[in-house]
Amino acid sequence: MRNLKLFRILEFGDIQAPGKPQCFCLRTEQETVIIGSEHGLMEVDPVTREVKNEIPLVAEGFLPDDGSGCIVGIQDLLDQESVCVATASGDVILCNLSTHQVRGRVQ
Repeated sequence: MRNLKLFRILEFGDIQAPGKPQCFCLRTEQETVIIGSEHGLMEVDPVTREVKNEIPLVAEGFLPDDGSGCIVGIQDLLDQESVCVATASGDVILCNLSTHQVRGRVQ
């Protein structure tokens, strides 16, 4: 670990999006970043700062609309064009980024 060098730093402070970032996940093949907030997910191109995709998890009923929801983990699933999202309330959600289909809830 001593031989690691930081090659680049990207800051996302200027992206206009609802909520505060809680966690993120890199999508290496698409060269984008998935950012999770108390409102849902958004996929951002780090170079152009363009929001490529948005999935509102509040509208789907997976996060509360009062802003108290919390995404604790995001994992990109390359083979399914989806991301797996874990919330603080115990929900595990599969979000397809191509179709915007959201499914799965563990209670």
